[in-house]
Amino acid sequence: GPTDETWALSGYAWRRIDADPRPSPREETAMVFDRERGVHWLYGGLQRNIGLRSDLWRFDGERWELVAADNPPGGRRGAEMAFDERRGRVVLYGNFDAPNPHAGVTWEWDGARWIAHPTNVQPETDRGGTRLAWDPDHEVTWLFGGAPYGDAERADLWAWGEDPDGDGIVGGLDNCREAVNPDQLDGDGDAHGDACDCAPGDAGAFALPSEVTGVRFAGDGVTLSWDSAAPGAGSATVHDVLRGPARELPATDLADCLARGVPGESLEDPERPPVGEAFWYVVRGRNACGAGPLGGERSSGACD
Repeated sequence: GPTDETWALSGYAWRRIDADPRPSPREETAMVFDRERGVHWLYGGLQRNIGLRSDLWRFDGERWELVAADNPPGGRRGAEMAFDERRGRVVLYGNFDAPNPHAGVTWEWDGARWIAHPTNVQPETDRGGTRLAWDPDHEVTWLFGGAPYGDAERADLWAWGEDPDGDGIVGGLDNCREAVNPDQLDGDGDAHGDACDCAPGDAGAFALPSEVTGVRFAGDGVTLSWDSAAPGAGSATVHDVLRGPARELPATDLADCLARGVPGESLEDPERPPVGEAFWYVVRGRNACGAGPLGGERSSGACD
């Protein structure tokens, strides 16, 4: 039957850890590693001759600690947990022993308290034995399979994540996180929905470029480079480079358009300022949505 042993795998070797206190012998527990806090969490399970457990334990690699928490998810077995790395929370779902009043509710543990998230759409309330996994690319927790107790195995896939616009599409699966668009229309196929795309007919632009940062000269004193605005605005984003005499700062109305529509992240300027003077440089992004800001309170008609 179940034991209360703890084993650790290091490389290709197993090592038994004798820790006291420790969780009682049990089976069908939920356990996950918390990357933010560097610990494992263990919840619940079935203890023979006792029944369902609703205790939470923390394991730091050498020691177990029972964690007192108000409003726990209740006794359950066959549940599963995953760690949401973006929000630093443990996600728990599932229970073979419904009808438990808490079953069917998705729970999150933030390191100090349990938070219940009842939803209108979810897997069966008595489903257990599922698999949960965090997806950092889409920022969702995936749930696959499992089965209600005594029923056939499921082969369906569910996603759990934040839905700030309330359109039923969660995390990075939503091509417009801040705009309601349940149809997810994306006419230009740039992965940004028409509802939040300022150029829905141009696959190379989806947002007005933000302020360009990281403007700097290379050691040769000729090559000017910057951090491209394209990642946050679209692949067709180009850059305008403005230059002016430093003596006129902070005014920028005397700027010259050194280059317009530079597609990359660098430009060579071999010209030298007069002796005793200096040039200032400002770079802005531009695409089908318009020209981005010059930064701060700067304004100039150069490169328009």
